[in-house]
Amino acid sequence: MKQLIKYIVLSFVLLSSFFVSNKVNALVKVETGPIINSFTFDQVVQCNLIRRYYYVDENDNRQVAKSSDTQTYYCGSVITLNQGLMNLDYNSVSYYIGTDVLNQNTYVLNSDTTIDEVYYLNRYNITYNLDGGNLNNGVSTYTSMTPTFTLATPTKTNNTFGGWCVDNNCSTTYTVNQGSTGDISVSALWHQNYTVSYTGDTNSYSHTPTGNNVTTYATAEFETTITLNNNYTLESASISMGGRVLTENTEYSLSGDNRTYTLTIFSVSGNISIDIQTTNSSGGTNPCLAEGTLVTLWDGSTKKIEDIKYNDLLKVWNHDLGAYGYEYAGWIEKAGNTNQYTKITFSDGNELKIIGNHSLFSKTKNKYVNVNSSDLNIGDEVVNISDGINYVYITNIEHIEENINYYHVISTRYFNLITNNILSTYEIYNNVSNFMDFDNNLKWQNTDIVRSDMYTYDDFLYLDKYIYKVFRLEETKYLVNSGLVSLDQFSDLFDNYLMNNDKKVNPPTNENGERLWMVTTSDDYDPSDIIHHYVEGSEYIVPMPKESDNFLYWYNHSDNKIYNPSDIIEVDSGIYLEAFYE
Repeated sequence: MKQLIKYIVLSFVLLSSFFVSNKVNALVKVETGPIINSFTFDQVVQCNLIRRYYYVDENDNRQVAKSSDTQTYYCGSVITLNQGLMNLDYNSVSYYIGTDVLNQNTYVLNSDTTIDEVYYLNRYNITYNLDGGNLNNGVSTYTSMTPTFTLATPTKTNNTFGGWCVDNNCSTTYTVNQGSTGDISVSALWHQNYTVSYTGDTNSYSHTPTGNNVTTYATAEFETTITLNNNYTLESASISMGGRVLTENTEYSLSGDNRTYTLTIFSVSGNISIDIQTTNSSGGTNPCLAEGTLVTLWDGSTKKIEDIKYNDLLKVWNHDLGAYGYEYAGWIEKAGNTNQYTKITFSDGNELKIIGNHSLFSKTKNKYVNVNSSDLNIGDEVVNISDGINYVYITNIEHIEENINYYHVISTRYFNLITNNILSTYEIYNNVSNFMDFDNNLKWQNTDIVRSDMYTYDDFLYLDKYIYKVFRLEETKYLVNSGLVSLDQFSDLFDNYLMNNDKKVNPPTNENGERLWMVTTSDDYDPSDIIHHYVEGSEYIVPMPKESDNFLYWYNHSDNKIYNPSDIIEVDSGIYLEAFYE
């Protein structure tokens, strides 16, 4: 029995010594009272394991995969580090304590420990076929965790990038969404650059793409929207590519209504030229001037265009003489209204507001130029004729949408007016006027050619005789024979405009309904006084001049002919005779 008790005591002493020597959290508190052993068994064996989760991105940088977590084990426990706990597209996983790599997937946890679980993601390559182009900042690799990105845009000299293609499926952009996997191979689609130019009545419409020259693509559709300005309708369109006129419906289409058209060229393979011709629907091709425009009279004074009457003697430019001329109005239009006009500003601060196809005399081109044509540009010099021939240049051309009243006055013979001091003319006679050429005094050079083959009134018997006379229709035969204008154009002009009583202000008549025309001479004190009225069809006997010394002849501005005293002239329009002396 004594031996048994001795063995138990000895065992207890040895066991106590073991715990003390290994310092296993033996908490001993010494006080003045008895010794109290206060340790807890759970506090002795618990260890914390902190697990952090990372993945390695395409740039070899660690990124947090998810939030870390903390787990508690008995100290001394063997922890198995299971792979693939996260749903990631990875190639391998490694475990780190600090910078040390664990070479096995088990670990004996003897103290609080932090283990980094690092996933090495699968990396995928992006291959670019640039076909001679250049690519800056192009992404070459990615992983399933790479944030969504779009492939960069490459460049190539004289080409426009058309998109990235994969197996012949092309798109202007290519986006790789987060979560994607697999290698990618893309090819750049290139479109050779060509220029697109717009000609014709460029001031009467707008277009997209905008600008005089824009870039488009080869071997691809080109599409543009052409929008006509107010009061214009499409007359014709000619589409050329690489210097060759295209065939409508086969190589291009032009569809739309009377204001907006869509032009589509099915396959572009050269520079494009788009020629658009329009008609002003506020009065066909006829020109008009805005209310308030000042018209110069015979004595240099001015009168608003809306106040001009058939008895007003107008100061014009006589292209037969290369000097001032004097004409009565041959046709006056009633007030019209539009919400679109062209405002041209000149270097002297002057301006003209023009509706339709009015023309100005351009020194730059040495001819009359339609204000709605591409021949008239900012910087061009035009004729200011308030005191002889002078020139000002155009500083601005604006197309304004604003409600405005307009009027139209046509003088006999030369059709031009001096409006706000600027020489302007009736557009349809540009062909004959410009064909005859001008010298430095704006005198015609080729009148004999134009007048060698003439119409007679018998060719226009359906017209009022004064219309035939005022519009100098005998000379249009040359224009028609030369293909410069057609009889259909004149027919439309007469039927729809000049003969239309809803448009024109009719000349004055007497009590019998007979037309009255002004017949005056340079001897008359006031050639606008209606006491000079003569009945149409009557005969006028040419008088002797008041001053007979050195008198040569009377020059009739309305027909460019010379008369002597006692000659008889049939009154068929306004007539003004100027006395010439040696």
